[in-house]
Amino acid sequence: MPMHMTWKKIMTGALAFSIAAGSGTMALTTSPAIVSAEQMRATKFQDVEGGHWAEKHIAKLALQGIITGYKMDDETFTFEPGKSVSQQEAVLMAIRFAGLYDYVDRSTQVVFGDSFKVSEFYIPIIELAFREGLLDKKEEFELAVADPESEWGKKPASREWVTKLIVKAIGEQNAAEDLMQVPSAFHDAGAIDDRYLGYVNAAVEMGLVTGKTPVRFDPDAPVNRASLATLFSRAQGQYPVAFENQHEGVVTSYTGDTITIYEDGEETTFSMDMYTNYFHYQSDSPVDLGSILEYGDIMIIEEEGVARYVEVQGDVQHIETIEGTFERYNADDQQIYVWQGNDYLKVNYYDGILIEDTEGMPLTIEDLRSDAKLSILRDNFREQPVALKIVTEAPPETTTVEGDLLQVNAGLITIQSDGKPMAYYMAPNAPIQIEGLSGANVDDLVIKEDQLQLTLNLEEQVVGVKVLNRQVETLAGVEIEGYNEDRNYITIYDYTNNKSQLLTLTDKTRYNYLGTKLDKQGAMSFIAQNKNVIIRYTDGNVVSIEFVTSYTGTIYEIDTKNKRITIQLQDGELVKVPYLSEIAVSTIIRPLSSHLDLRIGDTVTLNMRMDKVEVTLIQLHEQMQYEIVSIDSVKKTIKVKNATVKSDDLRVDKVELLKADGSKALLKDLKVGSWITVDFVGDNPIKIQANSSNSNG
Repeated sequence: MPMHMTWKKIMTGALAFSIAAGSGTMALTTSPAIVSAEQMRATKFQDVEGGHWAEKHIAKLALQGIITGYKMDDETFTFEPGKSVSQQEAVLMAIRFAGLYDYVDRSTQVVFGDSFKVSEFYIPIIELAFREGLLDKKEEFELAVADPESEWGKKPASREWVTKLIVKAIGEQNAAEDLMQVPSAFHDAGAIDDRYLGYVNAAVEMGLVTGKTPVRFDPDAPVNRASLATLFSRAQGQYPVAFENQHEGVVTSYTGDTITIYEDGEETTFSMDMYTNYFHYQSDSPVDLGSILEYGDIMIIEEEGVARYVEVQGDVQHIETIEGTFERYNADDQQIYVWQGNDYLKVNYYDGILIEDTEGMPLTIEDLRSDAKLSILRDNFREQPVALKIVTEAPPETTTVEGDLLQVNAGLITIQSDGKPMAYYMAPNAPIQIEGLSGANVDDLVIKEDQLQLTLNLEEQVVGVKVLNRQVETLAGVEIEGYNEDRNYITIYDYTNNKSQLLTLTDKTRYNYLGTKLDKQGAMSFIAQNKNVIIRYTDGNVVSIEFVTSYTGTIYEIDTKNKRITIQLQDGELVKVPYLSEIAVSTIIRPLSSHLDLRIGDTVTLNMRMDKVEVTLIQLHEQMQYEIVSIDSVKKTIKVKNATVKSDDLRVDKVELLKADGSKALLKDLKVGSWITVDFVGDNPIKIQANSSNSNG
């Protein structure tokens, strides 16, 4: 049937409701904080007192505009919850429930036959219900003719009639028609009219209704107004309809006066006052403010920005805990860098985040120590998760002293502080902190130039050294254009910033060629063979030179006009390098791709020419899942397949093999018929991990 909304079925536990003339009950698996029956009335209706068994559902539907009640002479409203609902009233509720009321046309005169009597107000509503398929016109006219003693509109709605109406209102007519020939399990099934049998079966199967007793449906019994309101309210749990003043999201914070929720990528704050009512999905009774679950699901119905109906929607907090070792933070990007084993993790944070040590001492982000153990509470409902709280291990009681570095040797460090030389023993593994240089050691300190802050423990041993007056800069994607041996300096060209500069080599400069340590003479002999280097320097002095043949990072920018590609390395540095006009792209998932098909954010490895700073090959980092077809332990290969690959051979002699739990594996641990996840750099597999179950996820 035509419907003017999109239904979204929520596959949760069925909340079955017995359509009865009296009160309804609901079993709770937990015990939210119930408010006593003497609390303030939850609805505007004078005859629905606080504590009424259906007040939650009546309050919700009233705020949604599905029910309005009866306006009295004194401008107050009543609902008459115990009154049998008429058929025309039930149709009005169904029209509003389905979001169709705006389509009621009162400008067109509609005339029904004399045998089909409907109160004037309801005539266009009933006509719309016929047009939209909520009612079968031929069927209802036949029912009216068969019962001439009753006006069709004012006739009390029976349980079986209401059941058909609600099933049609939620768009499940096809399900009902499929069950028309299925016998009902109720003992009084013979009393259910054949035209309603499929609808009763469907409603019971979907958990919308139950019998008045476990064995009796009582199809002809009338339904009262409170029961029908409860039915439409609970039906929204499985078939929700969007209302303009209704919001569903995750609670990010709340006080006694306000509540803020995250909904559709944005945070919205609503006021709360003494007329705000709180409910819990597991209870029909009001609960207190403390039942709201921070970072849990919530539904709010508001009036002009004030929350009038607040319902807790679940018991799960959308948060996670990350354990790791603190490396550093970037205040500009508001990111914390944490090591988890060998993995480097970036965690977003916000100004004012709660930070404390394990003793509960409040801290600032500047207080976090390099290599300190962190426990980070982070949300997992935002597109870009944010840290909510950071707990760090409580450091030993320490003091700090500052001064100019005079000497450092044999585990002893001497500084000039307040005009006096002060010598301190270094504790084992005391970290050296120089901004921009990870893994710094005492050899990176510059005597008579560095201003230091020493952190001392109770034994006055140095447990931390921080250089205050300088930082180490990193240049990647640069070329050493020349070396002046007599004056001990190099000339470099920086492709990222398009400029040349002079840097001085010192006796502390470190040299590394593709993982091998070299002396200065050996390193300088390679500058003509390999033009690609990463240089770290401070105050014009080179700290280290690292020769590389490739760069790995995420694509930041592709300048097709000037043929330049910029990637962001793992430590955050940007590298801009030129590439060949017809640059090749190696990929396993996107065959025949060119550099024009690459996306910002893709992880890539740029393979460089040795004699020139120029990209010759771009290898895309990708993942694929395969089923193992066969294993050749002699040739160290496995044959695999998936939905898109009929057969492929993977060499595994140089591939990291892992079990499903992340521990190291051997080739014999892989099984034919099982599924694996393969990490590729270009078309080269670099890691294979068994899936957690014998499936493709």
